[in-house]
Amino acid sequence: MATGLEQAAKRTLSALLHALPSRGVGTRVARDTWHPESGKFWEITAVKPKKNGPEEHLEAFGYLHWHGKRTHEAPKRIASVWKYGWYRRDGAGDASAADAPK
Repeated sequence: MATGLEQAAKRTLSALLHALPSRGVGTRVARDTWHPESGKFWEITAVKPKKNGPEEHLEAFGYLHWHGKRTHEAPKRIASVWKYGWYRRDGAGDASAADAPK
């Protein structure tokens, strides 16, 4: 019996990007530890396999946004791709219903 309190599956950024078309390029992603009102998210610009690793190991690059504004001029490598708790965001601050933490 569903109570409505189930939490979305925690995924690594690498696993999340593998499940998306074009490996998530153009997608906005955030960590479940970031406050939703902060407007903090990454916009993925490039994904490539990690050197000397299995295919599922990815390096991701993109722009970090804070309060809806880019924090740097050029795309940066995204750290913590193997930490759990990444989810996709729809739009500038809305969490995807399927991926958002509850």
